[in-house]
Amino acid sequence: MDLADLDSALNLLGVYRAKAYLYTPLTGATIVAPLDATAIVVKPAGTIATLAVVLPSFPRDQQMVMITSSQTVTALTVSCVGKTVVGPSPTLSAISPAEFIFIAADNAWYPSK
Repeated sequence: MDLADLDSALNLLGVYRAKAYLYTPLTGATIVAPLDATAIVVKPAGTIATLAVVLPSFPRDQQMVMITSSQTVTALTVSCVGKTVVGPSPTLSAISPAEFIFIAADNAWYPSK
C-alpha cells in the first residue's frame, strides 16, 4: 500500500494526515495551496515585500491551514477562489504564523488565531 492508498483509506474514515508544503518564493509570488494542505511553510531568502496565498478551493469542513514563514512578509494577501476569507490578511513573520479554518456552513475561511 502506498501513501495515496493510505490517504484514501483514512479519508473514508474521516481521518486526515497533516501535510506541509515548503515554498521558497520571491517578492510578488503567489502560492496556491494544494487541496490537502494543512501547512504552508514559506522559506524565502530574506524579507519579502509582498506574497499572495490562495487557500484550497474545495476544502473539507473544519479543515485548517497554517501559513508560517522563516522571514517577514511585509504584505501578505490571503484569498480563495469561490470562498470568502473573513477579515483582513494577517501579518506574517518568523514568530507570527497565520492559521485559517474552513466552515462549510458559511462557505468561508476564518482566521483561527
